[in-house]
Amino acid sequence: MITRFIPKHFSVVIVYFLFNLGMNLSASIHALWFDANNKTENFAIYFSVMAATGLLAAFIGTILNRSNIKTPLMIGSLLYGLGLATRCFASPVYIIIISAIIAGIGANIVLLVGKNILYNIPNEELRARRYADIGLTGGITTYFGTLAGTYWVHDCSAPAINYISVLLAASFFGTISFVPYLFNSEDDTVLSEKDPITFNLKFFSDIYNEHKNVFHFVICYGFISSILLNLFMRYLPIIIHDYGYTIHLSGIILANSRLTGSLMQGFLSRTKFTSSLKSGFTLTNTMLITSLLGIANSHHNDYLFICSLVLFFISLSTSGYYDKMIEMKIFPNNEASTLFGISQTLSLLGQMIGISLGGFLFQHTSTGTIFYISAIGVLLILLYSLKLLKSFNLS
Repeated sequence: MITRFIPKHFSVVIVYFLFNLGMNLSASIHALWFDANNKTENFAIYFSVMAATGLLAAFIGTILNRSNIKTPLMIGSLLYGLGLATRCFASPVYIIIISAIIAGIGANIVLLVGKNILYNIPNEELRARRYADIGLTGGITTYFGTLAGTYWVHDCSAPAINYISVLLAASFFGTISFVPYLFNSEDDTVLSEKDPITFNLKFFSDIYNEHKNVFHFVICYGFISSILLNLFMRYLPIIIHDYGYTIHLSGIILANSRLTGSLMQGFLSRTKFTSSLKSGFTLTNTMLITSLLGIANSHHNDYLFICSLVLFFISLSTSGYYDKMIEMKIFPNNEASTLFGISQTLSLLGQMIGISLGGFLFQHTSTGTIFYISAIGVLLILLYSLKLLKSFNLS
């Protein structure tokens, strides 16, 4: 069997690798393809619709809470691959909307199944390593997927054909994301065998009343933190360019900073430091605050700016790692998938609000002020979260 040569519980890492490779290949030229067809406004529609489907994650997570792994993973991969393939159509609008809905639902299913698989790994140290492996592959696929996609398009004599080739290649990788589990049964479990689902406000309010501190932690790091970081994340290429760097150099700086962050996440998972979740969580968030303050004060200091930016991506990756490890530690087994879905929904909602607020702030205040706002906000939710974590048995 092929699975003999795959390390224990490593199949989920391969799933994420294929999924991320498809996502990053497609993302590298998706906007460019629509722009080449003079349909940039359709790209905005596509992004908005796909983002809106993320709000269904809480309901999808509840459904997955009563299912096995293989079937939804296959359905999610096929839907996501189909959604990526239909990005070849830059118009009409109704196809754009249908494509975005299909890709959005598929992506939600794959990501939630992946979280369920990780949650079900009984050995906490192995679970931490697999999550870090996923972070590392995410950084690698972002780096090389972006370079490969843009190079493929840049180096072509027939642009339209090459754009479509990249989109179809991305669709292929997205579609086969489920393949590692065709021959693997080690993670094919059911998280919960509760009564049939009833989708109403009482269902979610009951979960909230039963697990208030868990909910508050998710709100802090799934919603508020997402708002604070997305005030500037989407605008980083513009910020770097405004700091005096060329657009090409801005891309190189961002790509290498993100890859460095992913490598550090992989390194931390293999050190003894990971045994102390609360300490790791505190340190990496403190590093995040420091990096934000550094960027805010570095407008005329290139060395401080580059060092702060690299530190930002290192602390962003590592603090995210500890955040997810804490979630998997404190989420109750019988409602884990639902809570993962709620966390994913809140994160996306925070992203949408943060991007909108960020655009407003960029027009009415300085870049430094935005980073100060983010730093102060991260500090406040860190202090509150540490208070919440006292109620849990964390080492």
